[in-house]
Amino acid sequence: MSTMNEIKDFIITREFAAPIDLVWKVWTEEKHLGWMAPVGFDMKFKKFEFKVGGQCLCKQASTDGMDMWGRWDIRKIEINKRIEFLISVSDKDGNLAEHAMVATWPKQTLSTTLFEEKNGKTIVTLKWTPYEANEEALETFNNSIAGMTQAWNDTFDNLDTYIEKI
Repeated sequence: MSTMNEIKDFIITREFAAPIDLVWKVWTEEKHLGWMAPVGFDMKFKKFEFKVGGQCLCKQASTDGMDMWGRWDIRKIEINKRIEFLISVSDKDGNLAEHAMVATWPKQTLSTTLFEEKNGKTIVTLKWTPYEANEEALETFNNSIAGMTQAWNDTFDNLDTYIEKI
């Protein structure tokens, strides 16, 4: 098993052929966030308070009827630069819960998203770190980095397609 000294961060970076104002907008406004749902899921918000100290409560619903809830507790916002929040696996009321597909997944993850503009394009770097996770959750997270990379590459493909359409 992993030890506390072996926490691995998940980090992924992607360049988008769009100005930073547009990428920020589609990343932070509720009406645009459908692109964030994994393949085979729709994403809807029960609560959306995008502000420091705010909370967002979302449901990802699969086409075969599985619902997964998540809560975002917003800690830091620097417009066009940075978003930091705790992602929590939750129930429909926002209470901490087990992940519907992986019971040993960390109940909370610290998420930091950085935005940087270069030559009219936007570079997004996403970092996830298990937060107050037990040894089993750390091991699950550490062993899931390849899968998270594939899933986020698919999600970034969704964002590329969405940006092209708006």
